[in-house]
Amino acid sequence: MQITETVNEGLKRECKIVLPAESIDGEMIAKLAEMQPKLIMKGFRKGKIPIPMLQKMHGVKVREEVITNTLNAAIDTHFKESEDVPIMRPSVNLINADQKIGDDLEFNLEYEVFPECPEVNLDELDLEKMVAKITEDDVEEKLSYMLATVVKYTARDKGSAVEVGDKVIYDLVTHVDGRVDEGQSGKREIILESADKPKNANELIGLTVGDKKNIKLPAEAGMRESGDNPKEIELSLKIKEIECPIAYDNLEELAKRFDFDSVDELKENVYDSMVEEYGYRSDSIIEMEIFQYLEKYLAFELPQKLVEIETEVQRDDYYQSSSNEEEISDETSRKHEKEAKRRVGLALLLSDIGKRQNLKLENEEIEEEIEARLSAFGANKEIYYSYLKSTPAEMENIRAMVFERKVLNYIAKKRSASEKEVPIREIDEKMEKLNMSDQN
Repeated sequence: MQITETVNEGLKRECKIVLPAESIDGEMIAKLAEMQPKLIMKGFRKGKIPIPMLQKMHGVKVREEVITNTLNAAIDTHFKESEDVPIMRPSVNLINADQKIGDDLEFNLEYEVFPECPEVNLDELDLEKMVAKITEDDVEEKLSYMLATVVKYTARDKGSAVEVGDKVIYDLVTHVDGRVDEGQSGKREIILESADKPKNANELIGLTVGDKKNIKLPAEAGMRESGDNPKEIELSLKIKEIECPIAYDNLEELAKRFDFDSVDELKENVYDSMVEEYGYRSDSIIEMEIFQYLEKYLAFELPQKLVEIETEVQRDDYYQSSSNEEEISDETSRKHEKEAKRRVGLALLLSDIGKRQNLKLENEEIEEEIEARLSAFGANKEIYYSYLKSTPAEMENIRAMVFERKVLNYIAKKRSASEKEVPIREIDEKMEKLNMSDQN
């Protein structure tokens, strides 16, 4: 085999790998010879099937295996000799797709290497952990908010139409390209909040029990930039029940709503939940302050492929969170790319810090993350593990995310010299200020 570097520009690398046909064919014949003693065929004694006949029967499959193994060995040899560390799984493409029998096989290996990150001086980073001082007045304010926002539902009067805030129970039949999708059909319910997404839910407003409506949907956001043909989706709805929201009259009713025996139990639960919530907010503030500190180190070259992938994530999030179905503007695209570069740069910096500090991922940490995902999504364990096994990129994402979290925790513990008890409004104000800074 022959490996020749063809591109070495910045972080981008390309190599041409040539696998001689003679070597591939020789290895294939050797593999068939290994198989020969074990094979049985009518008209021949065991192990006596001629190699040419075995080649006709199994040659294609064996040749493919030989090519795959030889190519993988060539790629491993290249990375050992070059000492390049690819930022993600390399792209390998056959160059001479119109090859003839006896032609050498030529492949193009394309990848980007890890950039050289600047060494971060963590000694200049001073963090102070904010600890929430939750008062009785804070708990009372939270309970008042719950009384104003937590509602129960009761059936509307006969003939009443759907209004914003109502709970609507309906039968749904989903047609994709004119065919019924059983998995996306059946009995459904939805609460029509004022900012419903997807916005087609608001088309239920004004309907009454028994009314039917057909809604045609545009192509899914995820298919806008793909090569797939957009699918026609039509929803057929029939309203079964309409329920309107009613506020709870007092804390005793609210306590029963959440299965507490008394208002005191409800208050205790609200206090505990606020301690947990503001503990999480305080940790988030520390994390955002670390990110802001690291941003001054982001003046280094980034792997373009990672930036492109993250920019696409930004675009998908935009389509899913926005009711705007028009094409993304140039200004919004620039914002997406800017944020993508920021996220990729921060992730690479954290990875570099972890390596410099000799932080290692333990198998238990990966398992904990997987178990948390299984619990959150109610996924079938066997199916999810099978998915991870068949999707190396997803497993790499999990490992990267867990390692990033480990590095953040390391920095927070190393640089949080003190704690300060503060009113909850200070935590809220600090978080709002940091969020506004990120948006700018």
